[in-house]
Amino acid sequence: ATKGLVDVVSCTSAIGACGKGGQWQRALVLLAEAHSESFLPNAVSYNVTIAACATCAEWSIALSLANAMRHRNLQPNLVTATSVMRACVRGREWHFALSLFYETQRT
Repeated sequence: ATKGLVDVVSCTSAIGACGKGGQWQRALVLLAEAHSESFLPNAVSYNVTIAACATCAEWSIALSLANAMRHRNLQPNLVTATSVMRACVRGREWHFALSLFYETQRT
């Protein structure tokens, strides 16, 4: 059990480093590779990947990742919503950002 936890933490840390370096594509590759390993990415792994996409204004990918979380029975949270909204704003997709903002206010 400890080995799997270390793997998730290591993978998530690597994804975060990619995001800080503006390498959102590499972050996506790491997330995809994690699914083929002996551990599954958790909500934090997804949130860090979404944040990497937000850094580079990749709003549609950030939104897709948030939806993928639901399909994998991971609960998107306020961090998820904030990162997707940030991606939308940076990508000049104000209507999506506002829609998501209002949706988070209702829940």
